[in-house]
Amino acid sequence: MNTYLLPNDLFENANKTEDKTCIYDYVINNSLTRNKITLNQNVFSFLQDGTKEVVHFDKQTTIKNNQFLLIKSGKCLMTEKLSQANQYRSLLFFFDDNWLIDFIEKHKIKIQSSSETNPFLVFDYDNYIKNFVFSVLQLNQQPLALQKQVLTIKLEEIFLYLIHKNRTDFLYKFLNSNVYGREHFTSVIENNIYTNLSVEELAFLCNKSVSAFKRKFKKIYNDSPIKWFRERRLKHAAFLLEHKKLRSSDIYMQIGYENLSSFIQAYKKQFGKTPKQHFI
Repeated sequence: MNTYLLPNDLFENANKTEDKTCIYDYVINNSLTRNKITLNQNVFSFLQDGTKEVVHFDKQTTIKNNQFLLIKSGKCLMTEKLSQANQYRSLLFFFDDNWLIDFIEKHKIKIQSSSETNPFLVFDYDNYIKNFVFSVLQLNQQPLALQKQVLTIKLEEIFLYLIHKNRTDFLYKFLNSNVYGREHFTSVIENNIYTNLSVEELAFLCNKSVSAFKRKFKKIYNDSPIKWFRERRLKHAAFLLEHKKLRSSDIYMQIGYENLSSFIQAYKKQFGKTPKQHFI
């Protein structure tokens, strides 16, 4: 697992990341699992080849190349898996909040306030979007001076099209999704009880060091993260085994264990019996 600052780490020319908009044709030939990503800008990820998984705030998703993402600046975990052609490719289109606010004001867009937030949005490709991505990839081959002149126009184009297709509700939810107070902390915890995220990964999503994360966790939940998560996962497992009549092999991944044997060992340590012995 690596840590990246984007878009900064993508460009040798640091001045390019100071632009309000920039693009990068991202291609790799080896899968990357759950890297820690800090986004200094918002980004469209137009997936071309492979599979992408994003864990951000209190939600996560996995998309293939029939979908693309709009991701809020901030911290997230990303996994990128290769296609059958042994390639992962995504066109990244970065922009900052100031650009989006200017866009909303320029077009006099009225948006409704909402308590709901969306740190990332998933959209499906259609023919218009495919042609749009192709045009931006072609623009990426042009001189930087032309790119700078046209990129803002292209970014306006994609937002106007998404508003046409989805109306404006998503804009407010997207703009207001960055919070790092207690509510954000507990949201990350409560929404990842049954995932297999490590303490280090949870701390990263909460924008804290591991030690600071553990201190705050202890203050709020009066327990250590490892013990608290283990107890809740295993209690939920016991409920599923007893009341839903499921088997251990059906549920171990569902409650955050990577393999069946580690789940059975943890279950026996918690309850003194294996899952099979517990409900004979």
